[in-house]
Amino acid sequence: MAIKYLRPESRAFTLLLGLIASTQALATSITLPALPLIADTLHAPIHQVQLTVSGFLGGLALSLIFTGALADRFGRKPVLLAGLSLFTLSGIGCAFAPSIEWLIAFRILQGMGGASGMVMGRAVIRDLFVQSRAIQMMSYIGTVISIMPMLAPILTSGLLTFTSWRIVFLVLSAMSLTVLILAMFFIAESLRTPDKDATNIARMATNSRRFLTTPISMSYVTIMFISYGAFFAYMAILPYVLVKAFDVSITQSGFFVALVGISSIIGTVIGSRLAIRWPVRWTLSLSTSMALASGLAVLAGSYSGWRGTEGILVIVLPMIVYGISFGITHPTCIAAAMQPVPQIAGIASGITGTLQMSSGAVFAWLAGQLFDGTPSTIGLCVGIAATLAFLVFFFIARPLSPLPVRA
Repeated sequence: MAIKYLRPESRAFTLLLGLIASTQALATSITLPALPLIADTLHAPIHQVQLTVSGFLGGLALSLIFTGALADRFGRKPVLLAGLSLFTLSGIGCAFAPSIEWLIAFRILQGMGGASGMVMGRAVIRDLFVQSRAIQMMSYIGTVISIMPMLAPILTSGLLTFTSWRIVFLVLSAMSLTVLILAMFFIAESLRTPDKDATNIARMATNSRRFLTTPISMSYVTIMFISYGAFFAYMAILPYVLVKAFDVSITQSGFFVALVGISSIIGTVIGSRLAIRWPVRWTLSLSTSMALASGLAVLAGSYSGWRGTEGILVIVLPMIVYGISFGITHPTCIAAAMQPVPQIAGIASGITGTLQMSSGAVFAWLAGQLFDGTPSTIGLCVGIAATLAFLVFFFIARPLSPLPVRA
């Protein structure tokens, strides 16, 4: 019986592609509630247990560009299936790890496998869709990617009530295996003309240099880097700010973090609607202006000196607006950055993914260095980043964007 692949314009295809692209986000968030139990079971200090998270992100970041090059050489589907296989097997290894060292090693391998989902989601969109439709699709899968990390910790907390942290990794492997099987039977190869020299080191360097020296692409990448980093820093540091500066419980702080996470989902939905109606320059003019206004409001609120409910609201409410602007800006910039380089979409996707992960690490480190127990850390990170993104767009990206290009 002939295999009947999903039509790229179908909702089922969009959902499956979103699940593929969200594997790395799921693997990061689903394990966080289990870290204290891992420390107790494996008799490891918490700072060493945290290496299971940074090791995963490190393996992910290091392999993204190479995964993209392999996808340009051999096609999207075989690389995706190989990556998901590694992701699944290493998850099983995590579940049976006898020591913290083995767990960290398996998590690094899991990150390397997870790179395939992140790269392929973006590369397939670039293969199959152009301009406004590409950005709309990026917004759709961005919604799935945003939802999965919010649901994962809830699942983990439920599992840990009845069973061991090891089961969490087995559940994660079962999820990735399910996605692998669905991709195998329902996703067709999207790359029409493989590049036989894409994995050549010199060619990889040439392709990388081509993308990194394309001004319009890098202007969008810069905006993505700044906006993602500020959003990541906010989500990472807010619980500490609320607990230390406002005497809020950890449970309550999670509620405020979720509010901003939900706002980014709303932003992706709005962005998907704007993509079919507005040019890129109009969409980003709106979203970066929203980011600037809300970012400066967060900065002012963080230095207001208010405490109690008023002090929380003057930070969280404008940050909700920033979250909406982020949901519009992020997928738009990714899709727009890849449009000028269709022949090297795989490695371009890898580079954008590497820079995205790096921005989260850089801004999280910066927030940690700046944190003094007051809300000012949030204000500085978000306010400065919003201003920089606004300036990069209006003075670099917008002049380079031709008027006929539509979001």
